Amino acid sequence: MINAFRGLSIRLAGWSEELRENGLRWFLHRVWLDAGELLFGAWKAKDTLVAFYDLAFSPAHFDFVNFLILAEIHRRRSGCRALHIVIVPGPHEGFDGHKPRERNDQGVENLRWRLRHVLVPCSWLMPSCRQVSVLGSRDQARLLAASFAGRIFPRRYSIHRRIKCHLSNRVMKAVPNESMPSLAATPQALFHVEQWMKRVVGGRKLIVLSLRECSYSRPRNSSKKDWAAFARGLDPAVYFPVIVRDVEAGLDPLSEDFEGITALHEIAWNMELRMALYEKAYLNLFVTNGPGILAYYNRKARYLVFKILNEECGITRGWSKKNFGTDLGQDWPTATPFQKFVWDEDRLEVIQEAFKEMCEKIESSNGAAAPFTPVASPAGGG
Repeated sequence: MINAFRGLSIRLAGWSEELRENGLRWFLHRVWLDAGELLFGAWKAKDTLVAFYDLAFSPAHFDFVNFLILAEIHRRRSGCRALHIVIVPGPHEGFDGHKPRERNDQGVENLRWRLRHVLVPCSWLMPSCRQVSVLGSRDQARLLAASFAGRIFPRRYSIHRRIKCHLSNRVMKAVPNESMPSLAATPQALFHVEQWMKRVVGGRKLIVLSLRECSYSRPRNSSKKDWAAFARGLDPAVYFPVIVRDVEAGLDPLSEDFEGITALHEIAWNMELRMALYEKAYLNLFVTNGPGILAYYNRKARYLVFKILNEECGITRGWSKKNFGTDLGQDWPTATPFQKFVWDEDRLEVIQEAFKEMCEKIESSNGAAAPFTPVASPAGGG
């Protein structure tokens, strides 16, 4: 910063003559651009696309991943080699003024938590990301956008223009399936997960159960009794089930239904470890929830997703088709053969049947069949 101001003082000598020759309006524009060049010059690599995520118009939750995918698509088309993700504060305590979804009396602190623990770390799951900046003001965003003119996303970004780039339907319209970018776990996160698997999982198949345990839209939450019954029913000689808690419930006591089943509480808020776990899992199982989007956009992650619709919460067939491009019985538009939507509730028998079918598909592709062999078929399941 000191060097920037030194450079600014050097340029002052030439500005007075330019003011006399070109007038005040031209002079102010020139000062603005020169200041941007000096203050942000270190960021201005010619092969970098600067992508603005504006919290005035976009939410602080996992839909941010859709923005990352769109930014990556634009980076490819622009010929740039790297992404610089810039998060712009909104006008209402840094956000858009809408109430946080969480029902825990923490107000805007919920959003600040998500900014630090979801948005920023998710940026690093895009392999082309080389820098992440969280700006302190909207004026900084205006200056930065002017300084990078021609290499920004959205292409017509302005702090005054309402552009929403966090919607799934925009991603689906942007590119054909075969061109869809993929998120990826970071090497260090993979190292830690692999070390843990060597010590704990051994040669068994890692089954990751990601729970939804939100204080809002509760009918969409995981049916814990069914998930616990499913986990207990897996043959412990073949499978190793682990529980990943919801972002909102990472340190809450786990239901007694899961007694004896490994829970990785620390994974809840560590997006790099979460993604590495998803990649290394033999199979991931979800109900529709925010973190699931990490697997949707990772071609290496195998998954089953249940409870796609919930009319009580407004997630109808029409809503799904409009927002995700998926109709009844269809998979996520970019799904691989090992990524499947199960259009049914997360009841024990539904989970078991879908799991059996996917395991057979995976083993068939590997050239070796391994039947689904639960220890027992627990009665009930809530």
